[in-house]
Amino acid sequence: MKLKFNEQEDDWWTCTNYLIKERNEPIRLTFTSVDKPSERYINKVIEKLKDIDQLVLQAANEILENYSYEHYKSLGVPEEKLEKNETPEAICKRATLVSAWFMSEDCDEFELSFELPWDEYHSYDVEFENNKPLCCSVNG
Repeated sequence: MKLKFNEQEDDWWTCTNYLIKERNEPIRLTFTSVDKPSERYINKVIEKLKDIDQLVLQAANEILENYSYEHYKSLGVPEEKLEKNETPEAICKRATLVSAWFMSEDCDEFELSFELPWDEYHSYDVEFENNKPLCCSVNG
């Protein structure tokens, strides 16, 4: 598959408008590579992203470590932006995937970044290693 890399900086190659499956919103898809990513690398990433629903569900577990309905309610976040059901499945439905960054051609290290309706100032970035989520960092 051909990707149009419309941003390139040092060893980061980015397609800013990649559409995954039926998801409505395109994401930023970044590859770490000294040279333009190989066809093999691109195909491995595309294959990995075919399982995006499972990856997002795994990421939701990590996002939950940084979420509390009561906390955000006490901050004055409108009720319609909050999620009462503090489960990975519920968080998964509310999280918007905005980018995926693959750090090696083996695709064993990558990061998925999300926006959440109750926090308009931060991204929630979940790091994966060997297909397992390691941690979620909140960045703003």
